[in-house]
Amino acid sequence: MIKIWVDDVRSMPKGYDIWLRSVIDVKHYIHSLSPHTEFMLDLDHDAGDYAKLGGDYIKILDWCEREGLNPVVRIHSMNPVGVSKMRQIISHNHWKEEK
Repeated sequence: MIKIWVDDVRSMPKGYDIWLRSVIDVKHYIHSLSPHTEFMLDLDHDAGDYAKLGGDYIKILDWCEREGLNPVVRIHSMNPVGVSKMRQIISHNHWKEEK
């Protein structure tokens, strides 16, 4: 499983394969994977200055939903409202959430 760390400021912890900072970069990276590659998104919510490149990171979940993807998701955001909204998308799609 490919582990993708998505955050504008927090450095990628050990055990992850790639650190991406914008929604656009995540979309491009996922499109570059083989079609049946399993991946985990470890997401912050707020993209800070990188929001100009696709919005806040919840947009990645919206995009995965539209594309019919089935990611494993972990959320490391400190934004309680954002986390709640992200969890609604995860639950609605019956995606696995790692805690």
